[in-house]
Amino acid sequence: MTEVICKSLNDLSDEELIEDYNNGDIDAFNKLYDRYATNIYSFLLRHQIDKAICNDILQTLWEKILNKQDEFVLKIKKSHPPFVFKSYIYKMVRNLINDHFRQTKSIFNYSDEKSPILQEQSSTEEVYLIDEVIAEEKLFKLVSAIEQLPHNLRETFLLIKEAGLSLKEVAEIQETSIETAKTRRRYAYEKLKPYLEAMK
Repeated sequence: MTEVICKSLNDLSDEELIEDYNNGDIDAFNKLYDRYATNIYSFLLRHQIDKAICNDILQTLWEKILNKQDEFVLKIKKSHPPFVFKSYIYKMVRNLINDHFRQTKSIFNYSDEKSPILQEQSSTEEVYLIDEVIAEEKLFKLVSAIEQLPHNLRETFLLIKEAGLSLKEVAEIQETSIETAKTRRRYAYEKLKPYLEAMK
């Protein structure tokens, strides 16, 4: 008798979740959302985008994903090399960021104000112990250094360090060569090295 092994949602790949959702499983979509929503929101904030705009971009992103479910399933079944949802979703995010800056006629600028990430982390008025103050100062310096990277270097660093993408996936998202992505990664890490080492 053949044993049927049922995977939990946590064990399913992104692509399996998409197929399950396409077959009517709402929980599969919710799981997919939970996997990416927080990280993508953080990724948007690191581009110095207002929180309200971040929420608008996230809403647009997930609406697009919902509208593309049939297309995703087709890609999953027929794409060579295999379709990777994680790469695709970050490419969509990148395009939405670019759309936002084009529409507002803005550029990727570097503010002297405290990063939105740190504003959330330090909104409390509690008195910090000295080691906590030092740790936050180091984090602030790192975030500030990331914000001051040229856009391509900053984006490459965030896609690798925060999104956990491979160089190949970053190159595909940025529509460039793996060597270019590798060079951007090297330059980014060189510029951030003192701040990264201080965090250890």
